[in-house]
Amino acid sequence: DREARSPGERGGKKKRYYPKMRKAVTVSRTVKVHKLNEMGEIVDKKGHNAWEMACGLQLGIRVMVSVNCQVTHAAVPDFDTFQQHVKLKFPAGGGPTTPPHDGPSFKFKDYAPIIFSNLREMFSIDTADYLVALCNTRDDGTNALRIMGTPGKSGSLFFFSHDMRFIVKTLPKREAILLREILPAYYQHVRQNPGTYLPRFYGLYRWKHEYTRKNVRFVVMNNVFATSLAIHKRFDLKGSTLGRTASTSERKKGPRTIFKDLDMKETGFKMKLGAARKKSLLD
Repeated sequence: DREARSPGERGGKKKRYYPKMRKAVTVSRTVKVHKLNEMGEIVDKKGHNAWEMACGLQLGIRVMVSVNCQVTHAAVPDFDTFQQHVKLKFPAGGGPTTPPHDGPSFKFKDYAPIIFSNLREMFSIDTADYLVALCNTRDDGTNALRIMGTPGKSGSLFFFSHDMRFIVKTLPKREAILLREILPAYYQHVRQNPGTYLPRFYGLYRWKHEYTRKNVRFVVMNNVFATSLAIHKRFDLKGSTLGRTASTSERKKGPRTIFKDLDMKETGFKMKLGAARKKSLLD
């Protein structure tokens, strides 16, 4: 009779065979590896779902803004300038005008680059400060962006620059198209009203993954909460009453709670603007 051998002894080499045993293994399905600041998670390499997208966005902005700021343009743009866009391929190994990078290959589109460059200038946004705040790796090796899930119903993602000055918001295609449609009127309004209280748009971009073909559109805006002062209450006001109250779960967030229109009305909360801002609003 042939001697029965364990799987570890077959093939002429003796190996220790350890029979399968049940082990008490603790598996954590949600592993928190991201530090939190006041407004969200630091986007880092440790398994963050938004890492590739954030890096692609940052590299695209860095290259596009650097290239487009060298282009001379007329002081008063014509209609075609609002329709322009610049598109580049970013292969992982680098290309003729793009550097190599660690992420997947992607395509990047910069919408109306001259118009948004002019808008940043009108809003006194220095190009170097813009790039450093959004795109640089910090001294401790962390990414310059933080991410927070939307407090609303739009499903958009919000990225914040580490200095909290800028917001990068994902947009559905229809909203990106709408922004481009109103851009001429918006541009004219900002020229005539440089101190406008409308949202301040600094750039509109699209990132497209080469393999999954996933399109993500982003708009860069100002963050009205960018202040060194303590913020005791935050409001998201839309001038509507339908569904405009903070949910029970939202109210449990403490200082990070975002209240809505009816919350302000019910609590009798009032804002003191000062004489100058009051006049600018009424005028």
